Amino acid sequence: MEMKPKIPGSVQGDGKVGLQTHFAPPEREAGAVLEEEVKSVAGNPLIDGLMFVANGLFAVLNKHRQVLALNESFLQFMGIEDSSKIIGLRPGEYIHCIHSCEMPGGCGTSPYCSTCGAVIAIMSALRSEQPQESICAVTVEKDKQGARTVLSGSLLSDQGRRQHIYSVFFSTT
Repeated sequence: MEMKPKIPGSVQGDGKVGLQTHFAPPEREAGAVLEEEVKSVAGNPLIDGLMFVANGLFAVLNKHRQVLALNESFLQFMGIEDSSKIIGLRPGEYIHCIHSCEMPGGCGTSPYCSTCGAVIAIMSALRSEQPQESICAVTVEKDKQGARTVLSGSLLSDQGRRQHIYSVFFSTT
């Protein structure tokens, strides 16, 4: 039996979860609903084409800010060999932001998240259904030490399917 990674704040059944948040909603998709979203992205020719031809790092997120797909450049940059290990995670969780595990709801729910450029851009794009761009300085855990990473990204929407493509550029100091 294959073990799936534990997703903070995973929901069951009705999609409701009783978690606190200081900024972004803590709800997540799980199980069959998440799997169906991943299949939908994998079968979308527009997204598939962008993942292969676009220069840069791309992630496809659902309305709960969870990863549905990452392009090969992103996987290589992050040193991820098996993309299934990060499906369903939020950006701060897969880049190892030090604040992503402070609250049970995960990335986007801690008091620090209200000033995070990444979650602000994602939430703004979800609300407005317009491309958003933001710069985010995040402290990530790397080899048990903090490292400062600057994220610059833009969020685009595939209107028909409500998936979101997040293009990210990293520089680590």
